[in-house]
Amino acid sequence: MAEIVTVYDPYQVKAILDGVQKGRAIKRPNFLQSFFGDRGLSESDSIRMDIEFNIGNPMGQPVNPDVDAPELDLPQYGHKAYGWTYVKEAVTSRSDPDFMRRIGDALNVGADPTVVLAEDFRKRQQFSLNAMENYEELVARDILVSGKHIAKSDYATTVVTDFEKSVATTSAEYVAGEWGNVDLTSITHNGGAGKAAWSATGGTKVVDPLQDLKMWASYMSRWDSLDSIVMSYDAYLVLEAALNGDLYKNARDLTINVAPEDRIYETFGSALETFEGVTLQRVLRLDNRKIPVYTYDGKYTLRTGTDRTKQSYMPNGYVLMIPTSANQVKRYGRIQHLKAQWRAMPLWINQWMNERHGTFGQEMHRALFMGLRRPDSVKSIKVI
Repeated sequence: MAEIVTVYDPYQVKAILDGVQKGRAIKRPNFLQSFFGDRGLSESDSIRMDIEFNIGNPMGQPVNPDVDAPELDLPQYGHKAYGWTYVKEAVTSRSDPDFMRRIGDALNVGADPTVVLAEDFRKRQQFSLNAMENYEELVARDILVSGKHIAKSDYATTVVTDFEKSVATTSAEYVAGEWGNVDLTSITHNGGAGKAAWSATGGTKVVDPLQDLKMWASYMSRWDSLDSIVMSYDAYLVLEAALNGDLYKNARDLTINVAPEDRIYETFGSALETFEGVTLQRVLRLDNRKIPVYTYDGKYTLRTGTDRTKQSYMPNGYVLMIPTSANQVKRYGRIQHLKAQWRAMPLWINQWMNERHGTFGQEMHRALFMGLRRPDSVKSIKVI
């Protein structure tokens, strides 16, 4: 049977689109910021986080009863101050002739300017709020991937937020596990430079992505509990290929009795309803718990310049091992405006009306800080 095709003129399309837009919730690419669970307000001029140095687990020693016991060298404490990143967006009303007519309106009949004005303003207001949310996602990405974010634009003083995550650059440092970041495509391990990467061949032993995940989870357990794994899609394809290989055929077969920690569970491949670009791919048993594995392909576009190509929040070739959300901190600070009384709040909107021209506008304000309590608890690994 031939497919029935219905062609609508612009006036019919406008009514249909209106109905669809009002009935459908738009998903947003704000997945990474959802892992920042320690949220609140702060009216401090800066965020000061305590830092402990020379942490260790010293061994006791024999001492004779008539000899004074030497004191231990205790850990040293200090603090590091971080500045606020101030974010603003402006929205003003329009009154140009083209604006008065919407797509689908008859050419000789104008719409009610008051209604059109309100609809257009609300649409651009939401667009601006989305842009502020996009920036929070970008900060979350930088903090989780590298532990560092540089807030910089033509309209702001540069603010650097650097949690100085430990980076493994040698095989010994990598195996010790006392790191937050590692680049397996460049580190010398498994018989040569880059031989530990998931796509590498010719190493001392065959690279096994699942065993890598188990090892990294055990490293994380020294500081925190693993909550979720987030991967770029290209990294997940390598993991999926390994799990579907001959090495794990018994672990996939439910008719064969294997240890629970070695069982490979079925894949899900379910897109999350809450976030754009997020798919729950599978669940793995790591550190005696079931851990969800997500791929994330949320995108944004650059604000300035002519390049409007969509950029991915999640960089290619990366795996993030993310601990419980209490480790990731988000604070909103003081609004720098007299009308806001310099109080801390998540969002403040300044509104005004130009009585002479009949126009009005808004400016949205937010002071933002995002950080990590234990920076090396977040494992960021470049695998391909």
